[in-house]
Amino acid sequence: MLYLIRTFTRTGTYLKVGYTGNLEERMRTYLTENPGRELISTRQGDLIEETRLHLYLTACSLKADFLDEWFLDIPETLQGFHQSQSKMNRRIWNQRELTFDPALDFSRRTPKVLIYEELRFKYRSSKNIEIDKNWKEWNLKKEIKARQKLLEEGWIFQSI
Repeated sequence: MLYLIRTFTRTGTYLKVGYTGNLEERMRTYLTENPGRELISTRQGDLIEETRLHLYLTACSLKADFLDEWFLDIPETLQGFHQSQSKMNRRIWNQRELTFDPALDFSRRTPKVLIYEELRFKYRSSKNIEIDKNWKEWNLKKEIKARQKLLEEGWIFQSI
């Protein structure tokens, strides 16, 4: 089961998307970890669907800056929590430069890798092959730019 809880902090309120096999027990553990929490909503799902929701909400720029599973406490996050899988998939794939790390380790069968492979297979058409090529070029340019910055700041040295 997937759940959405609200937590109250000194800096504001945030929403957490999580997965549990036992909601009552999970909420009980939050009493000690996070006594100022409130259950907002639930839906059916497993670990892969939890990851899909995290990717989707990240693609919608709703992620809190400081934690992986925490998101902004705004109506769009609650709407995203209940979004259909097909809409989530399209958004995740179209925004994959935000949702997938270019250094994704395909040797490990993590939920993120499984979702990436599912979407890559689903959206593979001649048009999307070009998009994939552009994404690879974008990531290469991003890596070159990051290395150049490290070189300029003296963190790495250019080999001759």
